[in-house]
This record gives sequence, C-alpha cells and structure tokens, in this order.
Amino acid sequence: MRTQLTLALMALSGALTAPGILRAQTAPAAAADSDVLGDIVVTAQRRSERLQDVPLAVSAFDASALTQTNVSGITDLKTVVPAFSGDTEFGTVLPFLRGVGNPGVVVGNESSVPIYVDGVYISRLNSSFFEFSDIDRVEVLKGPQGTLFGRNSTGGLVQIITRDPTNDPTIEGSIGYGNYQTTDAKLYASGGQGPIAGNVALYFHDQSEGWGRNITTGNETYKEHDLGAHTKWIFHASDSSTFALAGDFTSTTSSIGLVQDEYAGSVQGNPIAGVPFPSLPFYDSRDAYPTNSIVHAGGTSLRYDQDLSFGHLRDITAYRETRGTLLIDADFSPYLLYDADEPYQVSQLSQELQLSSLDSSSIRWLVGFFYLHLNSAYVPTELTGTDFVPVGLAVDLYGREIDNSYAGYGQTTFPIADQTSLTLGARYTADSVVGTGQTNVSEVNGPTVVSGTPLEASTHFDKATWRVGLDHHFSTDILGYVSDSRGFKAGIYNLQPFTGQVVKPEVMDAGEIGLKTEWFDRRLRLNGALFYNHITDPQVEKDLPSGVSLINADSAVTKGLDVDGDAEPIRNLTVRYGFTWMSALYKSFANAPFYYSNPSPPYGNLPNVISGSADGARMPRAPDFVFSVALDYRIPLPSGELEIGPNYWHTSTIYWTPDEVFPQRAYGLLGAQLTYKPADRHWDVRLAGRNLIGAKYYTGMEELTGPAGTVGAPGAPRTVTLTFDFRN
Repeated sequence: MRTQLTLALMALSGALTAPGILRAQTAPAAAADSDVLGDIVVTAQRRSERLQDVPLAVSAFDASALTQTNVSGITDLKTVVPAFSGDTEFGTVLPFLRGVGNPGVVVGNESSVPIYVDGVYISRLNSSFFEFSDIDRVEVLKGPQGTLFGRNSTGGLVQIITRDPTNDPTIEGSIGYGNYQTTDAKLYASGGQGPIAGNVALYFHDQSEGWGRNITTGNETYKEHDLGAHTKWIFHASDSSTFALAGDFTSTTSSIGLVQDEYAGSVQGNPIAGVPFPSLPFYDSRDAYPTNSIVHAGGTSLRYDQDLSFGHLRDITAYRETRGTLLIDADFSPYLLYDADEPYQVSQLSQELQLSSLDSSSIRWLVGFFYLHLNSAYVPTELTGTDFVPVGLAVDLYGREIDNSYAGYGQTTFPIADQTSLTLGARYTADSVVGTGQTNVSEVNGPTVVSGTPLEASTHFDKATWRVGLDHHFSTDILGYVSDSRGFKAGIYNLQPFTGQVVKPEVMDAGEIGLKTEWFDRRLRLNGALFYNHITDPQVEKDLPSGVSLINADSAVTKGLDVDGDAEPIRNLTVRYGFTWMSALYKSFANAPFYYSNPSPPYGNLPNVISGSADGARMPRAPDFVFSVALDYRIPLPSGELEIGPNYWHTSTIYWTPDEVFPQRAYGLLGAQLTYKPADRHWDVRLAGRNLIGAKYYTGMEELTGPAGTVGAPGAPRTVTLTFDFRN
C-alpha cells in the first residue's frame, strides 16, 4: 500500500508542476494585501507551524473564524469540518472522524477520537465545555496521532486551545436571547502584574422553553441549562521557565440528545392495550418517568515548561472528575414498566512528560511518556418497574472499571533531500484493566434484599503502533505527503451488567496521500487527502434490556476523499468550504445484533436480539457524502462594518446500526448571521439563525427489544438568537 501511495504522489506532483498547468504563485506576506488569505498557525505536531507546512490532514479555526461561521458549540463543528461528527448523546460528546468513532457512551468507555484541552486528555467531555469564551482555536487532526499525543487513538483527535492570560487588563463578554426563551451570557477577564497573569471565563446558558411537550405529564421536552467557569494562571519563574495552572467546572442539566419517542417510521407498541401507540409530533413524548442527563464535571491541571539549550521540556499533571445521573423511561410509555436511574462517577489522573527539539533544529524530534489512571463506575444503576420486580423493589447493577495505562512514544522528522523530509514515529502502549460488579435486589432507595455474587476480572492489553511519513515541497505553495500509521484503542469491560466478558481492543491501519496548496497569489487555499483505513475488531454498540454495551465486529474498511479550504475571491469576501466522500463498511461482522419489528401484539420489536451477518453493511454515523460552505461578506459603512454570513451543511443518508434499519435520510442545515461592528470595535451586535429551513432530523437512535421498539433523539429545530458583544 505504501508503494501505491508513493507512486500516486509522484504522479500528482508531476501533473501539478508540468508545463502548461496552472501553478501556485509565491506567497506574498499576508499583511501586505487584505485580499489574500492569512496564515493559520497550528500545533498539530506539538510545535507552532503554518497549517500549509504540516504534512497531516488538519482543519483549524480560531475564535474569530468560529464566530464568523456560526459555530457556537462542538455539535456545530461538523458544519465547518464535514469529516467530523460530534453529536451529544446521554450528556457526552460522541466524536467521529471519517466514519471512525465509538458509538458507546457507557461509563468506562473512551472515544476512538480523543479530545484534548490545552494538552490535557479528557476521557469524557461534557459538551458544554465548548461554550467558554476563552477558546483561542480548535484543531481537528484526522487519522491516528499516537506518536505525538499522550492517549492513543484510531480515528484522530480534537484539540481545544484556550487563551493565555496577559498583563494587559481585558474584559470581554456577551449576552444573548433567542427563541425557546433561551438566554446566553459569557464573560472573560484577564490581567496580571509582573511575572504572574491570570484569566477567568464564565458562561451561562438557559433554555427555559422546550422544543415539545410530554402528553402524559404536561411537562416540556428537550430543555437545557448550563453554567461553567474556567480559569488559567501563568507564572513566568524565569526567562526559560513557566508554570501554568488551570481549572474548570461545568454543570449541565439537559434532555437534549436523549431518546424519548419512537423513531419516525417505526411502530411503538402499547404493552397494556396490545395495540400500537398513535404517532406524536416530532418533539413530543409520552414518558411517565423523567428523562434527563445531569452532569457535574471539573478538573485542574499544572503545566511546567522549561527551555533547555538543546530543546524544550514540558510536564503536564492533571486530575478530573465527572459525576452524573442519567434518568431514562426505558419503556417509553405512560406506564411505570421499566425506568432506569443511572448515577455514575468517573475520575482520571494523568501525567505526561515531553522532551522536544528546538524549533530551529533541522532535525525535529519529540519523545514522551504518558500515564493515565481511569476509574469509572455505576453507583449503581437502579432499574425499577413491573417488567423487572414488584413495585417498591429495584434491581441494582454495580459495575466498576479501573484502567492503568502506560505509554512511551516518539517521533522525528529529518530532511533526506532538498525540500523532502521523512517522518518516523513509534509508540508502545500497555493497559491493565480490572473490572468488578454485582447485581442486587433492593428496596427503592433502601437496603439490599437479595445480594448477588460479586464478580471480578482483569486483563492486559499492549500494542506497538507507528507512523511513517514522507513529505515534499514542490513549490512554496504546494506540499505533498504520504503516510502509513497504526492506531490503537484499548478494550473495556461492559458494566451494565458486569459479566467479566471483555471487549477486545480496536486497531486501525491507516494510509493517506495528501496535498496542501495555495493558488492565485494566496487567494485560494485547497487541501485534500485520499485515505484508506482498515480496522480490526471495531467496537460496536449493542442495546440490551439492562443497558447499552459494546461488542466487537471482526473488521471494517473506511476509504475516501477529504477536501477543505478557503478563498478570498473578491475583496471583503471569505469563503470556507469542505467535502468528504467515503465508503465505510463492515468487512466481516458475523455476530451483528439485529432487531426485527414485531408485526403482532404488543408490536414494537421482537423480544430477542438475533445475531446475524452484517458483512458489507454500512458503519454508523458514516454518510457517503457530506459537504459544507460558509460565506463571510464584509460591507464597509461610514460608521463601521456590516458582516453577512450564510452557511449550509448537507449530508447523505446516515445509518445508525449494522442492520441498517430506520436510517436518517439525507438532509441539510441552513444557517446565517448578520453582524454590525461599529468603528471603535468596543461592541457589536449579531443576529444568528440555525436550521432556518426547519429540517427535522435525528442525532441518535436506539433499538430496543419489546414494545418500546426503536426510539430516536431529535436534532435542534429552527433557532434564532440576538447577541450583544462588548470588549474594552
């Protein structure tokens, strides 16, 4: 495969530099002409570099670009990175990249696309973290990144970089109001004296009116309340030594992203009357038990940077804790037949040490060591309702997983010819996992009546992974690269209930050929990559009567083309665009779970999951084609500037499960914003709208046995917000 990629790159480079073919021009300084595209600086390789000089597929956006493209949360990020999907499910971000991801949000599981904040790995990210006003930029790295980052991954990773405080007194903020009685407020303050500077970012979000209503209780459905604080303090101990202390806290209560009613096209059965329930309006439900996700999360980190004569030393120590409760009416009916109360706790302690070369070195290298202690538990899941036990009793599922992970990694890039460099990276990961669990019967919120047998199991995973890459600058504005890499995601134990059966690790071999180009005196930036990924033992979600679990398929393949870029076709107009075409199929999946509709009373789905072959079936959340385009047109006025920013995102059909039942059909999301900025720039006002065409679509689906059938989590309806921003 490496030979094929190399030959393809050589052929493509010849075409780009052949006589008579349009060539990129030598890049002028961005500051010399406001019509040209400015440089985008990223830290994808753990050093500051121009995006166009990084031989990786990276999409990056600073705070200004995120605002201009109407991105206010991590779920909106897909509208500017078509290869990315980051919907929220059960209060947790579920990231996918190029069809690679992990659909399980069960406690103890980690994402195949990890998320980092200021270099700190976060195993379970609350979606509201993205709301902070101190975000400096977001970088989306595609493909395995284990030779440069602490936690290994298969699909890629997302970096969120927050602003460093300065000594200059700074106060910024915003307040907004939108439909569904939605109030948003943000505040950022920064300042310092001498060698010490600090900042604080606060946010508040309250959606008081729901998207629909519950016909059983009369309550509103799909509401959300968030608040949070983030702070960072930097101490310059000397010219070569710096400490950075950061902390954050978020609290979210939300029913958004939770399944509450039948999926469109399915039939939900009435288990008492033995007839189907009538369909409800899209955002309504009929649950008798509250449906909510309540998450409180916080953490702290200490980073130490030391400049050395030959390189740079960095040490990051971090601790994080998440406590949440998931409330689900699992029979999705007006009756108290099956209700789940799932309190959980997740704590993580990480230590990362890196030693890297000087930025000026012709041979760039980095070596690192990473340790992660991850403790995840249900404390316990409590199942009530007459489907399980008599009224007044509960089934308690205790489950805990402790993972101690150790990894050493390194990467070096060195020139092998004029304008040609070779990258070699290696990693070794060892995970020791211990699982424990027990199933009891107790009085509701009371003492245990029947104690089950305590279970315990342990296992060990280890894997060597690598990266090999070759890149060449064909001209100042054309960079080509090929790479071959392997990523690894550790296995886990299922905890609902804990049986001692292990889910095997997921391993991905990834090949990529890419080009990064700029044209027409830097008025057009066009980056693209062909990718091919072979996944061994991909982890797949399976719904059980007691909760969600993971199983392994045998193998899968994802391949395709990923393109993004931006342009300044005329003065004051910026166009950002991207598209991803891919094929993501299970190559071998002999024991796939199938849920069949029940044509007889009590309807819904058949009472048992049937295993069958899903060879050739489409993988979840991996549409064949996705594209996006966003415009930002600036109109100078005597009193300031007016910005007009329409944006559109479109996806082809999305499949949720290997049985390919009830997919989300193709749909598009249209957004726009209008911003007035006065000449003094101390304030501006924005009118922003999302899903302006009112598309009805789902962000998740769960298949269940029994009358509950197949249920879905609807995406956001049309929303409009007026926001006032201010700054000193």
